[in-house]
Amino acid sequence: NKIAALLNSVEKVPESIAYILENSDYNEKELLQTLYATVERNPEIYVIAVAFEPFAFKNDSEYYAPFFYRVDDTVNFKYLDRHYNYFYWDWYQIPRELQRSEWTEPYFGEAGGITMSSYGVPFYRKVKNEKVFAGIVVAAISLDALRQMVSSIKIFKTGYGFLLSKNGTFVTHPIKEFVMNETIFSVAEARGDKSLRNFGQKMIRGESTLMPYKLKSSVTQKMSWMAHIPIKSNGWTLAIIFPEDEL
Repeated sequence: NKIAALLNSVEKVPESIAYILENSDYNEKELLQTLYATVERNPEIYVIAVAFEPFAFKNDSEYYAPFFYRVDDTVNFKYLDRHYNYFYWDWYQIPRELQRSEWTEPYFGEAGGITMSSYGVPFYRKVKNEKVFAGIVVAAISLDALRQMVSSIKIFKTGYGFLLSKNGTFVTHPIKEFVMNETIFSVAEARGDKSLRNFGQKMIRGESTLMPYKLKSSVTQKMSWMAHIPIKSNGWTLAIIFPEDEL
């Protein structure tokens, strides 16, 4: 519930800005002021940006994407230009092609050098009574906040929780080397564990399960049970390890 509440609060911000862009007139100064205030007043948001289609904001600008990001207690600003080429990043491409808002897989952000996940919202304009794609409003969160939430989970003495992305990548895990480097499928392959692979398939399908399946914990080497539940906002999975002897 805490994770879902955090994600939902972040989603509302780019959705509101996209609505404003579609339904009101604005100038560059007003846009920049809005984006700056958004980061300043929402500590859960690490990045906010509006990335326009070529020449959609200025007739002489193929790239126009004001980008505000948090570093400690300060708000920094830059424009994304042709060196960044935002048109090919997942946070831009996927919502544009699907024509709906989407969370990205976790990735390493160049701004501030942290791991983050972004929520992209497409916005449109009417041109001769036709709906035309104009760009993406994107907000990103640092995954540190989620890691702190999940690491605070205490199950008996040695049980723990972890997060998987919708593709099965470890977003959080007590073994730091797993995070962003391994998937539940790569771990299952390394261990020769078909049951763990089946668990992973259930997870990415969005199923919720507590099964009497015994596996050896990668952290404690104890025989354990696993429970998992989907986070509907972004298709990720929260999993919990229950040590059998403590259970």
